[in-house]
Amino acid sequence: MPDDILKRIDQNRAIISKHRPFDTPETLKAIREYYDAGLVWSSNALEGFSYTMSETELLMREGIVTGGKRYRDTCAVVNLKKALDSMYGLAPAREVTESDILEFHRLLGDSLGNDAVLGAYRDARVYVGDEELPMPEKVPGMLSGFYGFLENERERHHPAVFAALAHLKFVAIHPFADGNGRVSRMILNTVLIQNGYLPVTIVPAEHRRYNEAIRSSKQHDLGGEFVTFICQKESDSQKDFIRFMKFDPRPADGTGKPARRGQRRPKP
Repeated sequence: MPDDILKRIDQNRAIISKHRPFDTPETLKAIREYYDAGLVWSSNALEGFSYTMSETELLMREGIVTGGKRYRDTCAVVNLKKALDSMYGLAPAREVTESDILEFHRLLGDSLGNDAVLGAYRDARVYVGDEELPMPEKVPGMLSGFYGFLENERERHHPAVFAALAHLKFVAIHPFADGNGRVSRMILNTVLIQNGYLPVTIVPAEHRRYNEAIRSSKQHDLGGEFVTFICQKESDSQKDFIRFMKFDPRPADGTGKPARRGQRRPKP
């Protein structure tokens, strides 16, 4: 993991944190509107659901269903929005628990495939392409290790690195019959917002790189390419948000104030 990426996202976090709390209803509404449609659309699109970004926004903001869409595709938008609401409710916490993750899965509801039981781990084999994921009898033991990681390892890693590792470890287990990708991205973004960082959006154009980074990093204890990818996405998310909010983009100094671009001449 290049240290310059972590330094950059911490500088951006300091810039954004100067303006916290975002305590006006108008500002909070703008933040949610800025992220929510993109998060819902992109996460669903990565799983093959058909709603476009504009159609997702129309359904989320106006309740208008696009004609010709499958019921399951419409549910994917509505239910992932509910899961996001649950995620934001966890922002003040310093943990992500098993019950939180099962709730994320339950909230996906009718968008899940027929073999999935809401909020329940799988008892059958699953495949991603030609790759067979861990056998169902191995899932409980692997989940025990995963939840131990969430509980005990948070303080040992930079928050963005920990978030990426949590996603990577969860999706490698693939504990549900369906919905693993969406839930893993919910875990990723929950950890980020709990630590004062911003949610990341992985758009369909990045699908191949995202999947390749996951595959290449599964056996890497430090997350390899996937951690670098997620940290870069966090930096991109921060830069976009700083521009959107018209914040001063200069790094903050130790007092939380923008650093000066140069020494001022002393007044005569």
